[in-house]
Amino acid sequence: MLHLLDRLADSWLYWRRRRCIQTDPELARFNVHAITVKNHALTISAETPLLAMLGQEAGKLLDLYDAKNYVQFDMISWIAARGRPVRVTVQWANGESPAVKAARLEVELDRIRTKTDES
Repeated sequence: MLHLLDRLADSWLYWRRRRCIQTDPELARFNVHAITVKNHALTISAETPLLAMLGQEAGKLLDLYDAKNYVQFDMISWIAARGRPVRVTVQWANGESPAVKAARLEVELDRIRTKTDES
């Protein structure tokens, strides 16, 4: 039953998004200014109203949960029906990502373990 509801919700969101773009074609505009790869990170500099809206909503999400670094959530849509849900991380630009946080904590745990073994 949830699978059916998920597919219905996804269809409704798709229809709503398409209708919004048909009403205001400016929303479909997408201009890529630059794409760079540095330190195993892909950075795309682009201009699009939908991306600006996404960024605004991401900031609201971080504020809502008083997030110091990031919030994570799983997206459940038609992608889940194909077997793999998507985990989304929304992070402040100057925040600490989950991977960086995990690496920092692993180093700290190793330091504590070493100190404990020495005593």
